[in-house]
Amino acid sequence: MSCPGIFIIREWALTAVIIISKLLHVFDRDGDIKILKDHRCVIMTRRRAMKVFGAGVAFSAPNTLAATLPKDMDRTIVLRDPGGVFRTAWQEAFYTPFEQETGIRIIPITSAAEPTAQIIMMVEGKNYLWDMAGALTEQALNMLVRHDTIEPHGLLEDPALSGIPKTFCTAHSIASDIYSTVMAVDKSAFPQGALPVTWGDFWDRHRFPQWRSLRKDPSDTLEAALLADGVKPSELYPLDLNRAFASLEKIRPAIAAWWSSAAQARNLLESGEVDMLTTWSTRINLENRNLAVSWEQNMWGVDSWAILKGTPKADLCRIFLKYVCDPKRQAVWTKWLRNGPPNAEAYRYIPAQTASILPTYPPHLEKGFHADAQYWTDNRETVLERFNEWLLQ
Repeated sequence: MSCPGIFIIREWALTAVIIISKLLHVFDRDGDIKILKDHRCVIMTRRRAMKVFGAGVAFSAPNTLAATLPKDMDRTIVLRDPGGVFRTAWQEAFYTPFEQETGIRIIPITSAAEPTAQIIMMVEGKNYLWDMAGALTEQALNMLVRHDTIEPHGLLEDPALSGIPKTFCTAHSIASDIYSTVMAVDKSAFPQGALPVTWGDFWDRHRFPQWRSLRKDPSDTLEAALLADGVKPSELYPLDLNRAFASLEKIRPAIAAWWSSAAQARNLLESGEVDMLTTWSTRINLENRNLAVSWEQNMWGVDSWAILKGTPKADLCRIFLKYVCDPKRQAVWTKWLRNGPPNAEAYRYIPAQTASILPTYPPHLEKGFHADAQYWTDNRETVLERFNEWLLQ
């Protein structure tokens, strides 16, 4: 097909093109975007689109793109999620049944892991390519609230949230899932049978001389160092950095590798390169019978749903927020996603074998503590600089 008219799309419009393409079902078999109008077309591969996203070499008016949206967009919510297994899980648990029951369509869009800059740009420019976001980290949420870009949802006293602990919600957010940092061990590396359980055990090189790995990031790593040195979870923050780095010096000779991604951590443990490490509980393949998890003093954090401030779809988003709090619906997504459902009632509908590996399983939650995201929001840059300098020593 010849294409006499071809335009290139600037960065703020790339997401809109993907939305339109999904709505109009115009992805071709190779994954390219094709938009047909008045015998003219735009053809852009995803690779070319990403190049343009970075370059922003040409401009297209937002009204031109908005004009191609369906007339029923007033019954549509564009929602950011992380994609991957989150998309699979939430499509089955939330998006599809929500549309069937309410007539409100959810269009999921994937973005960067911490989309703070994108959200700030949309809200300040009042160009809402998304209406809300899921799986926002606490640090991202803190920054967005600080910039006044998140809408208060007004649902804290709503009966729909009755099964969700107050610690999982704020005036601007409702938990989408709970994750946790734990200790994972390869049982085959401990022939005597005794396994490390506490952070003190992890630091005990004499009793457990096996190789370890820690995250190449101060977050969680410094908390583990202080816990190993006897600090109580309730007394962790603000972190005593001098004490934390002194504790890290004690374990440093036993660190075979510093991991930078969950995939790397998993490979280190499964390959036998290390025998114990810190990682997120969702990243451990517990079908491997040689692997075990200790939930003692696990460090849990909250991912959240939030509404972009000023979106004209705020009331539709509130309907969706109440829907995702339903315990039966949250139980559905645990078939795919091993993060913890926020609603405690969800465990009435989750098989016992699955429940026992989730962060919000009551016995695990009781052993853990909430990592202080506000501390890291305020101090991350300074602490990261010191951590990186320490690694190079």
